[in-house]
Amino acid sequence: MESYSNSSFGYNKTVLIFVLAVYIPMDIIIIVGNTFVLVVIRRTPSLHELQFTLLASLAFVDLLSGLIGLPLSIWGNITRQSMRLVVDDCELQYIPGKIFFATSYTHLLIITTDRYIAITKPLHYHKILTRTRIRIYIALSWMFGCMFGVLYLFPEIKRRDMDTFFCFQTSKTIGTIAIIVAVSLGIIMMIFMYTCIFIEARKHHRKHRTSVEKSQFKRTFKGAKTALIVVGFFMMYYLPNVIRILLSIKIPRNELFWLEWIAEMCTVSSMAINPLIYVCRYKRFAQAFHKLCHSSVQTGSLSEEK
Repeated sequence: MESYSNSSFGYNKTVLIFVLAVYIPMDIIIIVGNTFVLVVIRRTPSLHELQFTLLASLAFVDLLSGLIGLPLSIWGNITRQSMRLVVDDCELQYIPGKIFFATSYTHLLIITTDRYIAITKPLHYHKILTRTRIRIYIALSWMFGCMFGVLYLFPEIKRRDMDTFFCFQTSKTIGTIAIIVAVSLGIIMMIFMYTCIFIEARKHHRKHRTSVEKSQFKRTFKGAKTALIVVGFFMMYYLPNVIRILLSIKIPRNELFWLEWIAEMCTVSSMAINPLIYVCRYKRFAQAFHKLCHSSVQTGSLSEEK
């Protein structure tokens, strides 16, 4: 018993160091970065277009992930293998994170569709995608995310009491199948739409256009390339999760603990990288970021003088 206690203490100490060194700073970056995106879009009239409404909604989802989903996931991982609470098979604390993940992924699909219509059907874009329809699609993405989270509560829920703690043993099979199917179909759809977007861009360059038409198309195509970068980073960071799911079929979960941490960290990183992408791709975000940095430097200089 004493040796188990010592090993458990060493295990929890290692996990705690990892959380303090990686997860908490990452969580702060997610919260600050996505708050910055929301504030810039809110205060900049030129960014009140439909595509930026979708980016703001995505930033709000990522912000909630930083405020709710990630802290619960951190708590779940710290308490795993605890002497008082064994949560190897407890998924309840991870369900909010899964809801935010599914909602975020659906947002990427909607953003891709928005850019697809803007490039391939520019004359009918504002008729097909109105602000009301965009709000409906955002609401549907949240409904899909909540339905995805609920899948982990079926077909069986078992409450397990351990002293003053409790957890829920939930079904992972249905949720895992759903995420594989949904992500696969989404990837196929996005590959198709981005292929059509780049084909249309090549056709556009071959045609004789006025300078105004060229400028408008360049601006629209820039939004499509930005969306592709965001989707690309999301897929790249989600790859370790795919590897983890495949390996978990044959390998016990407790042997994949650090792979789970790496997979979760990569997924979380995609939420932190989006604000940086916007700063690099859009002039308004870059100006706001430079202004913020300049103000911080001035504030620091004034503090030193006092």
